[in-house]
Amino acid sequence: MKLSLSAVIQILLTILIISTLAMCLFWAPHAVDYALGFISPELEDIARPLLFTVGTLMSAPLFITFAISFKFCSEIKTNTIFSSKTANRLKLISIIIFIDCAIFTAGIVWFFCLGERVLSPALAFVDAIGLTVALMLATLSNYVREAAVLKEEADYTL
Repeated sequence: MKLSLSAVIQILLTILIISTLAMCLFWAPHAVDYALGFISPELEDIARPLLFTVGTLMSAPLFITFAISFKFCSEIKTNTIFSSKTANRLKLISIIIFIDCAIFTAGIVWFFCLGERVLSPALAFVDAIGLTVALMLATLSNYVREAAVLKEEADYTL
C-alpha cells in the first residue's frame, strides 16, 4: 500500500511538473502578447520583459513546491510521514503558495484595471483555489504536527 501510494504521488507530481513546464513554455508567450494588447504601444518594449519577469516569478514557486513535495514519497515509504519535519514542510508549501497567490491577485487586479474583463474572473477563480489549497495545507500541517507528537508518545510507550 505504501509503495503504491508513493508511486501514485510521484507520477502525479511528475505530470504536474511536465504540464506546468509546458504551460510556461507554450502558453506564457501568448499570454504576454495578449496582456500587451492592454498596454500602450509606446510602453511595449518595457512591458514585455517586465511581464516575462513577473510570469517567471509567479511560476518559480510552483516548481519549488513540486520539488519539496517529492520528499513526501520517501517519507511514505519509510513510514516517517507523521513527523515535525513533514509538518514544517507542509507549512512551508502553504506559505509559498499563499505568497504566490498574493502576487497573482495583484496581477489579476492590475489586469482588470487595465480593462480585461474575460480572463480576470477565471484567473480570480484559479487564485481562489490556490488560496484554498494554501489554507488547507496550513491546517493539515497542524494536524500532522499533532499526529507526530502522538506517534512519538506511542513509540515510547512500546
